[in-house]
Amino acid sequence: MRLLYRACIGLENLLLRITAREWTVDGRDNVPAKGRLIVVSNHLSYTDPSMVATALTRPVRFLAKHTLFEHPVSRWFLTTYGAFPLSRGSIDVRAYRWARSILESDEALVLFPEGTRGGGDWDTDIRELPDWP
Repeated sequence: MRLLYRACIGLENLLLRITAREWTVDGRDNVPAKGRLIVVSNHLSYTDPSMVATALTRPVRFLAKHTLFEHPVSRWFLTTYGAFPLSRGSIDVRAYRWARSILESDEALVLFPEGTRGGGDWDTDIRELPDWP
């Protein structure tokens, strides 16, 4: 995982320097260098996971919708990058146990609580979460 992860982060940093008008990360110094960490983010774009990973100073792991893992190539990439499939719409005990093991190993876990990409402004708009059954 580490080699592919570092290569992707390096490529993302390079692309951001070349293409982004402005790429700044506020509060990066507040991210602890080690120990368990949960990072919660809005989800407005397909690029959000890689942008969050690039913004942080330590490797992170993700939960991602299980349908992204259906194709063998995407499954290999996502798994190698640090993602784990999550079945939405029900209680996914496997994903819960995986996330718990990540935190018990003092790693960082990124969650997008909206469960899907929302629309609107990055700073203010968060999709309303559905009622639990």
